[in-house]
Amino acid sequence: MARLFHVPLSPFCRKVRLSLAEKKVEVELVEERYWEADPDFLRRNPAAKVPVLRLDGIMMSESAAICEYIEETRPDPPLLPKDAGQRLEVRRLVGWFDDKFHDEVTSKLLYERVNKKVMGKGFPDSRNVKDGAKAIKYHLDYMTWLLDHRRWLAGDVMTLADFAAAAHLSALDYISDVDWNRSEVVKDWYAKIKSRPAFRSILADLWRRACAARMRCRRWRRGWRPLSRPGCTVRWGGWPSGCIGGVIPRRFGRRRGRS
Repeated sequence: MARLFHVPLSPFCRKVRLSLAEKKVEVELVEERYWEADPDFLRRNPAAKVPVLRLDGIMMSESAAICEYIEETRPDPPLLPKDAGQRLEVRRLVGWFDDKFHDEVTSKLLYERVNKKVMGKGFPDSRNVKDGAKAIKYHLDYMTWLLDHRRWLAGDVMTLADFAAAAHLSALDYISDVDWNRSEVVKDWYAKIKSRPAFRSILADLWRRACAARMRCRRWRRGWRPLSRPGCTVRWGGWPSGCIGGVIPRRFGRRRGRS
């Protein structure tokens, strides 16, 4: 069986997970705290980054290269079109989300609010969060323009470009940083791609973590920061193990005033 060393909220890991699931490749998921620079993990990938996939007896890294390998060795169902021009557009959009969107949005929202807590690097930088919240509006508008002219982001069929975009947006959606009311077209696109069987493992993963966090913390403020109350051991730097970086998604939380 394939083995994927990953971080649950990493969009690059999610893109690989979606590709494997779409191809119906069974995979064992191993959570890797890559920032701790474990020697065993560094032997797998000296760059100390996730995802790292062991498949067909090969240890591979870099999400773009992994997805290309999966596509070449398991072409059905296809995630890259046969036409060279259409493949170019898919790769352009994958690069757009993995580079531009990541640098302008994901790194300033998800990484500030979640990764810093998990890695023990302090509190979010409010300026970065503000910049990320502003930039995501531009990207949602660009996606709206694409979907006004196409059925899917890169054309008439779903491709790796859709998985790359959904990987980033699903991670941001976990911390409620996506304004789905800004664009009905993007909202419908996301609902459509989220309903695919390939997405089930990611949705199930989030549900399990939210339920685990809820069992370990009885009360929390509406939003992201849990309360420190009698019977609740949660505090800054001491998050429940079922909670990703101390972030409990709003849709799974109870309203203020309820216990």
